[in-house]
Amino acid sequence: MFYTHQPMPNKVLLVGLLIFLPCLIYEFYKKNQTGQKIENWWWLCLSFLLGGLLALNQQILTGQTIWPYHFVQYTVPLVMVVLVVLFYNFIKSRLPKIWRLGTAAVFIFLSVFAFATIRNFSYRGDDRVGDMEKLQKYSGILEWLNSNAPKDSVVLTKDSEDSLQTLIPALTSSNTYRTNWLQLSLIPAERIYHNYLVFLRINEIKLEEVRGYLQQHQSEFRISFFTDWDMLFAAGDSEYINQKIEQIADDYQLFIKKDFTTELKKYRLDYIMSAGPLSENAQVELRGLAEVWNSGDIFIYKF
Repeated sequence: MFYTHQPMPNKVLLVGLLIFLPCLIYEFYKKNQTGQKIENWWWLCLSFLLGGLLALNQQILTGQTIWPYHFVQYTVPLVMVVLVVLFYNFIKSRLPKIWRLGTAAVFIFLSVFAFATIRNFSYRGDDRVGDMEKLQKYSGILEWLNSNAPKDSVVLTKDSEDSLQTLIPALTSSNTYRTNWLQLSLIPAERIYHNYLVFLRINEIKLEEVRGYLQQHQSEFRISFFTDWDMLFAAGDSEYINQKIEQIADDYQLFIKKDFTTELKKYRLDYIMSAGPLSENAQVELRGLAEVWNSGDIFIYKF
């Protein structure tokens, strides 16, 4: 769920409206002159376009919406349906040359697009194989969790690639303490903020380095704390970013002085999983940790 009042323009939908509306106005004017009734398919197609426009922009009034890519999976195909119906029912009979040229252009475009897509997928095939091979290193860890961890146990991960955050809830019966997929969640704001401070501390970001770290990793807290589209997708410094860096740095100064174990116990935690062994300093801070398994690369500690 997103909380925003920002409009979401969609280029495909706008192009569809720019093509459809002049044709509708022209047809309505001509039929009105002769006293004829306009066909129902016009209103159906208009409802498709206006419905898509409303779905993408209802948050202007409600202040709530979902990830926009879910909407375009419906709005873009509906625009295509509208244009096909419009060209067949309206353009074909009035402008046959444009109809023929348009049909040929669509056929050529789809052929080129299909050829380019196939070539692109074939070129990227080796990369995909490599990505899948990299994921295999986690198989032993996930198998251990499925065999030994109680159902719904909670795991805090320390992994630079962040792969375990998504693999654990997807492929085991365990949950993760923190996640970077915040845009798909209803996690309370205070828990998100707590988790980010935990993330900084478990990765042993030093107090004197935290501002520099935040400046270089803006995307991490943009996705965690944004309240509007501009905050999420913008790049570079802004008043919001600078204020958030100062806020996190000040709060981290207090957080790092607190007992880490006590802070982690504010929410359920059963295991800590680390890419590489935890440092001696981290193990001292997290008193009572017991190593229960390691693959040589990944270490699991009972909290």
